[in-house]
Amino acid sequence: MADFPFDIVGFDLDGTLFDTSVDLTDAVNHALGLLGRPPLSVETVKPMIGRGGKHMLQQGLEASGGCDPEVLERTYPELLAFYGDNLTRGTYAFPGLIEAMDTLEARGVKLAIVTNKSESLAVKLVAELALDHRFACVIGGDTMGPDNRKPSPKESAK
Repeated sequence: MADFPFDIVGFDLDGTLFDTSVDLTDAVNHALGLLGRPPLSVETVKPMIGRGGKHMLQQGLEASGGCDPEVLERTYPELLAFYGDNLTRGTYAFPGLIEAMDTLEARGVKLAIVTNKSESLAVKLVAELALDHRFACVIGGDTMGPDNRKPSPKESAK
């Protein structure tokens, strides 16, 4: 089984390893509710996921009546606090994940997570799902500083 060409494989978290869309939608809707705005459906929020929580909230605000920068800054900590308290109520591993991890580990491959989610939330989420022992490291959107998020702002500027 040593024919695999990589020693380590890094995975995105949201939408790749785990379906986090229900819990992220709940967090967006919590923030919107604080502003008296109507909730958004999971299907509406799903395309907003993947570029970090602030971007997701900004899009949620735009979809529900407009995004004022001051409202975004004031509401974002509320979204994070709610999400941090409710990380895994609706989150689940995609089918086949455990088997895929088993196969890679049997080949001697170490597994990692590389996500825009903050490192602390990503570590907490994986621990709550009892899978923290499967990953050699977790690199969050804040692990290496603001200029090193995915996609790279340096690459996006080109």
